[in-house]
Amino acid sequence: KGIPRAILKAVAWQESKAADPDNGGVTNWRQFYNGQPLIGGDQVGIGIMQVSDYSGESAEYINRLKYDTEFNIREGANILLTKWARSFSTSTDKIPKVGNAATNELEHW
Repeated sequence: KGIPRAILKAVAWQESKAADPDNGGVTNWRQFYNGQPLIGGDQVGIGIMQVSDYSGESAEYINRLKYDTEFNIREGANILLTKWARSFSTSTDKIPKVGNAATNELEHW
């Protein structure tokens, strides 16, 4: 997706880190908690990327967010890219650009 690995890893860590009972209590990234899909404290965010933009999606899509870690990370990356595109927006919710706003440049995030 052209997002620096360090950015995806940092977001996943921030969104899902905690003592992991499925891994001896080690603080870790998590897709699951006690053998079940990780659902955030808000009861909305799902999995390692805490995807919460799924209103109106099918049960199949939501189950993939819950049980398919790679899919969850890809959807999280799509959300980041959607937010990134706001730096090129002309609307009032525009976000600032850094450098030439190249998505593959860590320093531009």
